[in-house]
Amino acid sequence: MTKTAEPLWIYYRNIATGAMLTGPKEVTGTIGTPYEVPRLSFDQLRYVDASGPLAGFLGNHGQSVALFYRPQTWQDCQRVCLYLQILATTAVYQEPSQNRPPLREVAEGSIWATHLRVTTSQGQFWYQIAENQWISFDAEQMKLLDHAEQVANPSYARHNPLQEMNQSNAVIDFLPGQKLDTYDQPYGMPDRQVSDGDFVTIDKKLTDDLDVTWGHIKNVGWLNDIYLKHF
Repeated sequence: MTKTAEPLWIYYRNIATGAMLTGPKEVTGTIGTPYEVPRLSFDQLRYVDASGPLAGFLGNHGQSVALFYRPQTWQDCQRVCLYLQILATTAVYQEPSQNRPPLREVAEGSIWATHLRVTTSQGQFWYQIAENQWISFDAEQMKLLDHAEQVANPSYARHNPLQEMNQSNAVIDFLPGQKLDTYDQPYGMPDRQVSDGDFVTIDKKLTDDLDVTWGHIKNVGWLNDIYLKHF
């Protein structure tokens, strides 16, 4: 007897604000039903990346995937895991633009986690330090760090923590005989493939702002944690 699968939920979001661009979509069916997530088009927006594979099979566990879009006027948009050390009092803006008055200022000596870097149409780098809060990069007012012990925005920092961890073992939990893409980085480009039942070593973990957890398979790439059975 064919069993009903847990649903897949699809979300379409603005990458800068997190705002929903349309209502969530639910995909239902029986276990093993293939799905392919459509990349919808939105006026004046361009697709950036997604929180997981855009194709797969419905299964015993609920799944979700978010597709992220940016304004077409931006040259580029990248996910990063960096820190801004402020060298002089710096203005914070609601969006990557100085067309509006600043929201506030951040103090000299403070350190801020950032997970999103934008290159505007003018070639200016902007870094997000909180939802709807952006800093324009100026090498005389700040510098970038790879690591920081304490930050001024800990709640934002926790949204995307890259966790170095002691190596652990897992097995790929998908569908018999099927393969999965791994990615060069979370939300990145497909890199290599793993097969259902493969035994792998996990050396890093990341949980994003959608509470989606990724595991890094040593010497292979990143994979959504729902496909990893840890032991």
